[in-house]
Amino acid sequence: MLQDIKNLYNNCSRYWDEVTDHRTDDWFLMGSPWKVITIVILYLYFVEHLGPRLMKKRPPFNVEPIIKVYNLAQIFICAHIIYRSHALGWLKTHSWYCQPIDYSNRPMALQIAGTVHMYVVLKFIDLVDTIFFVLRKKFNQVSFLHVYHHAIMSLGSWFCMKILPGGHAVFLGYLNSWVHVFMYTYYFITSMWPEYKKNIWWKKHITQLQMFQFFLIFVHGLIPFFIECEYPRSMAFILSTQAFVVFSLFFNFYVKTYMKAKTN
Repeated sequence: MLQDIKNLYNNCSRYWDEVTDHRTDDWFLMGSPWKVITIVILYLYFVEHLGPRLMKKRPPFNVEPIIKVYNLAQIFICAHIIYRSHALGWLKTHSWYCQPIDYSNRPMALQIAGTVHMYVVLKFIDLVDTIFFVLRKKFNQVSFLHVYHHAIMSLGSWFCMKILPGGHAVFLGYLNSWVHVFMYTYYFITSMWPEYKKNIWWKKHITQLQMFQFFLIFVHGLIPFFIECEYPRSMAFILSTQAFVVFSLFFNFYVKTYMKAKTN
């Protein structure tokens, strides 16, 4: 039995070694999957159990000044990712329909991988959103949609970066960065000027924008099934499936929050 487990572990290790991109082994968070898996497990434990328990008899923390800086930083980082994407050929040499992955050590290939890596690190920084909710005792906002979305985006982007650092799937990061520029701009405005929170017209349109992005990611992920493309269809299927799941969760949230509220 122990020998069988050891053989399975060795086979999995060999397979992982074969399919991963070793150019990024020394990059931040990219050496081993156990680091990021541990981060996500600790995140889930804190926001679902430890955090609410610690805050139960405490008043909410005043983290508003930190949130303002955080929102502004998110805007600039996402805008920088968009800028780098355009500088590296998005809308010019990058194919919308089928973009293979360049695993070479050419400067351009490494810069593309570096931009994807920046996006991956940002998805782990995004986990702080939920921690702010817990510290402010906004437990109603720690929904299944919110937690699942953040956890799957961080883990999914890491594994995609480690195996497929570029190519067809970067459409997700590019589009998501645009959405986050608008989203965190809204958060920044309402954190600076709370009186706009109820009146600003684009509040519900942020959710519409999020749904639209995942619909586009779902459709875009299916393209390799209909044309000849040097991109793994298995990864395209996973990408589209997850996009559909998250779209469905956002749609359910939108119906409950905006459509049913209006009818009531």
